Amino acid sequence: MRLKQVIVSSLLVGTIAISGCGADSVKEEKEIKSTGNVNEVDWADAFDYEELGVEPYTYAPSFDVFELSDVQKDAIVTLYEYSLNWNPSMAENDDWQEYYISNFVRMYRGGDYLKALYDRDGKASKEEAEYMQYSLTGQKISFNLDDGALIDIEDYSGFSPENTIQDYTYEGNSETILVHATIYHEHVSGEVIASDEYKVDVCLKRNPFSCYDGYYIYSIKDVTT
Repeated sequence: MRLKQVIVSSLLVGTIAISGCGADSVKEEKEIKSTGNVNEVDWADAFDYEELGVEPYTYAPSFDVFELSDVQKDAIVTLYEYSLNWNPSMAENDDWQEYYISNFVRMYRGGDYLKALYDRDGKASKEEAEYMQYSLTGQKISFNLDDGALIDIEDYSGFSPENTIQDYTYEGNSETILVHATIYHEHVSGEVIASDEYKVDVCLKRNPFSCYDGYYIYSIKDVTT
């Protein structure tokens, strides 16, 4: 069974040229058709990180070996379930805010930062949720919540994925990484547990204040043949 795919409007109002995450090489420019305004804000100016209690991510001293963390793998498959071909403009979709809150904040997908909020009082404020969403997508958006609203992290009302990343390769440098990954989707077929495979190219970009282990997901492209 194919995973859920959001149908995007065919009205194209912009084109974003991305350097460093091409389909065949990280040196190739890749064009993504945009369906809305992209709210890219430099990470250094996006939030008051000290006020939010955010510490910068500690990278390995050398980029000789890169490994996707469990937090990053979980984020990739959950974002892939939202759209097989994610691009930055989708953070403007009407259903994106609720999807992020239900499937990331409430489902405990926010790395050590979200775990700290859970240990504090089990709740996330509007700004804390906006920071985590920015950490994932690199797009700064304002949630349609009251300023004093609190999100219950213990309310596991979102979708629990049956998908995992077990193998991948990568190319690039410490600033921009193109990951070629296989997503495995397990399901019951008759009396047998079957597994479908989906091939994806994932573009990660560095943000030392991202709670998703120092990178955000710029784009996902389904390349299954």
